[in-house]
Amino acid sequence: MTQYTMPLALRRFADFLAANPSPTEVVAGKSYAVPCALMPPNCTWQGLKRVPLLGTVHEDRDVIGFRAWHIHVDTRFLKDHRYCNYLLLARPLSLTANWPHDLDSLDPLADAELAVRRCLARRSEPPEWPPGVARWKSVLEDLYADASAACGVCPHRQIPLTAGRQMGDGVRQCPGHGLCWDREGRLVRQEVTA
Repeated sequence: MTQYTMPLALRRFADFLAANPSPTEVVAGKSYAVPCALMPPNCTWQGLKRVPLLGTVHEDRDVIGFRAWHIHVDTRFLKDHRYCNYLLLARPLSLTANWPHDLDSLDPLADAELAVRRCLARRSEPPEWPPGVARWKSVLEDLYADASAACGVCPHRQIPLTAGRQMGDGVRQCPGHGLCWDREGRLVRQEVTA
């Protein structure tokens, strides 16, 4: 995969998230220190003024064709269940203009203030990725077929699997991109339907 240079203006997101990682396992009803993007005045994202963040800044243009620099949203801390469906899982917080626009231009959301806030865990795990939604999942599965998540971290974007969904039989689903891994760190393929 080609590594693209992150715009300097987004380095503060990467540094902030490296210093303030998302909570791993959480219990619904308890409060946690969560890295958040506080939207600029007169700006919301999916109707939200405070967006809990998961993982770090990255782009996936070589893998699935998503060319914008983005961060995933930690749906475990969102109050409204309507924001926890596959649309939110599939629509991360984009920080740069997406294809076919100028990839070097920053989205207004890139001006968001970054802060750690106490947030109530609304659910202990994110929703499951519907197999039919992620048409690109088979591409990721092929790419990481021989990779290992034995360390408990998804090798695609280094998101802790403890932040993901327990799928049964010791299988955990990465909350970032939906890849599933067993107890030994082996990839578990999911059938993708149209």
